[in-house]
Amino acid sequence: MPSGETITDLKDILSKYKIRAVIGGCISPEIYQKVSHELKELNYDYGFKVNAFQNIPDDWSIMPNANPNLSLGKRTDLDSNKFVEFCKTAIKDGASFVGGCCEINHNHIKALSNEL
Repeated sequence: MPSGETITDLKDILSKYKIRAVIGGCISPEIYQKVSHELKELNYDYGFKVNAFQNIPDDWSIMPNANPNLSLGKRTDLDSNKFVEFCKTAIKDGASFVGGCCEINHNHIKALSNEL
């Protein structure tokens, strides 16, 4: 996470609140795959809103008045079919929520809706 905590670190923080789920917002498919096992261990429903940015440098941060869609580029490998397969795999592995964020468009969501 940008604040430096790991997903596992969230367990103590979240236990102080009455929450029902954890959702990762605007994350790459690769980041989700890296942390999905940790999300399972939180013992909350979990999911994501995956983005389709081409490249997010480790030291990147949003700049005022900057459009990240322009500066980070769009992936060409995450078409609607791959997005659907990624989401279906995540659901099979335990995700309760799936969705799209930056650079995921109506075609991706329509394909997912049609499949589910």
